[in-house]
Amino acid sequence: VGLFYKSQGMGIDTLAFAVEDGCWQADVNTKMLYTGIVSDPSVTPAVETTVPFVAGTMTLSWLSGSAVTKEFSWQVENTLLTERQFTTASKFPDSIIIDKSYQRLVGSITKVAVDADDWNAFINGTTFAATIKMVHTQKIGATDYYHSLWVEMPACQYVSGKLGEITNDRRHEASF
Repeated sequence: VGLFYKSQGMGIDTLAFAVEDGCWQADVNTKMLYTGIVSDPSVTPAVETTVPFVAGTMTLSWLSGSAVTKEFSWQVENTLLTERQFTTASKFPDSIIIDKSYQRLVGSITKVAVDADDWNAFINGTTFAATIKMVHTQKIGATDYYHSLWVEMPACQYVSGKLGEITNDRRHEASF
C-alpha cells in the first residue's frame, strides 16, 4: 500500500545525466504548483520493458585535439521559480517562470592526461562546439529506428579546472 499523488503545473528544474554501473542514469528535479495526495486511482501503468541507455553507445565530439576522455557528465539547469501572479484564486503559486534570463547546460569532463589544447582553451577562455550522441540498443516499436538523444552545444567553454597531482608518472589527469 502506498500513497498516490496528483500534480498540476509541473516544470523540470534540473535534468542531470551521469554514468553509473555502465548505464546512463537521469536525475530529475521538478518544481510543481500543486501536489496533493489522492485516493487509489485504480490505474495500472503500462511499464515499458526498455533497457537503459548503455554507456558504450554514447559518442562525444569535443574540442579538436583534446585529450582522451575518461569520464563525462552533464545537466540542464532551468532555474525555475514558482510564484504567485494573482491570475487565479488559490492558496498555492499559480505560475512557473525561469528565474534567470537563460537556461544552462553544464557538466564535467575528466581527461586521461593534461593536453595542450585543453589547457590553452581553459586559460584563454576559448569557446568550442561539442555534440553528445546517445543511441539506444533497442528499436522503436516495429520500426527500424532506434531511440536516440542528440545534444548540440555550439559554444562550450571551460570555466574551472583541476590538474592531477604532479608525480613521476607518464600521464596526469585533468578535470574541467
